Amino acid sequence: MTDYHLKTLALAIIIQAVQDYHKGSKIQSDLAKAFLESPDLEFWATPLNVSAPIIRENLNRLSGKLHKMTHSERERLCVQSN
Repeated sequence: MTDYHLKTLALAIIIQAVQDYHKGSKIQSDLAKAFLESPDLEFWATPLNVSAPIIRENLNRLSGKLHKMTHSERERLCVQSN
């Protein structure tokens, strides 16, 4: 797996967790909350050079921005974090 692929996967996992947290069913939201509060978030945030505590602090704002991002904008985010 290349660095780019790892970053793409990490970003997709975090985006999905944030979206599930805000827009998922009760079970999805609870599972996403558990993920976002766990050390797993730190593991997946590391390849992106993003602070897990910052993600946690900005969940509401982040959800709106990530939801509006296009696929190419997400790819640019992965490249910029390189």
